[in-house]
Amino acid sequence: MLNTQRNPAMAQAPAKQRGASLIEAMIAILIFAFGVLALVGLQANATSAATKSKFRIDAGLLASQCIATLWLDRDNIAANTCPACDAAAAAALPGGSCTPNITKAPADKTDSTEVTVTVSWVAPGDTANSTHIAVAQISANQ
Repeated sequence: MLNTQRNPAMAQAPAKQRGASLIEAMIAILIFAFGVLALVGLQANATSAATKSKFRIDAGLLASQCIATLWLDRDNIAANTCPACDAAAAAALPGGSCTPNITKAPADKTDSTEVTVTVSWVAPGDTANSTHIAVAQISANQ
C-alpha cells in the first residue's frame, strides 16, 4: 500500500519565502551579464590596441623604405623629397604623411648626411596625431 500521508517537511513554504529562488536566479543572471559585458569591453580594447599596433608597424616600415630610397640615390639626396613615400603613407595609414628632413652632417663628417623621417597619422577614433620618427646617417661608399 502507498503511504498517502503528507510529509510535514514538504509542506508549502511560508508566504515570506515565496519567490526567493526567483530573486536568486535573477541576481545570478545579473552577475553573469556584467561578466559578459566586461568581456565585450576587454575585446574592444584588445582590438583597438591591435589596430594601433598595426599602424605603428606600418609607420616604421614606411620610414625604413623612405630611408632606403634616399640611401639608394645618395648622389641626389639633397634634392630628394621622397614623394613616393608620402603617397605610400597616405595609402597605408589614415591621414598618413611621410616627411623626410635632410641635414648635412657636421664639418668633421663631410661624407655623411643625416636623414630624419617623420611619419604621421591619425588613428580612427583619436583626435591627436601619432608620429614615428626614424633617424639615419647616410654616408658615401668608401
